[in-house]
Amino acid sequence: MSFLNISTLLFAVISITQVHGKVAPSAAVKTARSSNEASSVNPSPENEDGWISPPYRWIFDYPLPIPPKKEKKLTWNDHVTGAAIDFYELELKTFKKQIYPDRPATELQGYDGMSPGPYFAMQR
Repeated sequence: MSFLNISTLLFAVISITQVHGKVAPSAAVKTARSSNEASSVNPSPENEDGWISPPYRWIFDYPLPIPPKKEKKLTWNDHVTGAAIDFYELELKTFKKQIYPDRPATELQGYDGMSPGPYFAMQR
């Protein structure tokens, strides 16, 4: 039976989180144009441009949300390399947040129940 040390396992978990945690570059998603095309979004009425999301007209009207710093849960030393390894624990939670000022809050998912999620401050 092979044994993975905790630093290898932690690196794998962080790598997977980073890959799956990326956000599409566009804030809005186009819907399928014809009925035989598959749509990856929930059905929603389109506006005149074919976008699901209405135009966002409040750029620079509200302060930039600054997320809180995530504190490490614990630190241990790798028995092979002697390197100090910080361990952080995150929870993916569903929450409501108002994105458009003229519309009701929407349901989102984010790390520790917030968007943007917490940031990490660490040394190289």
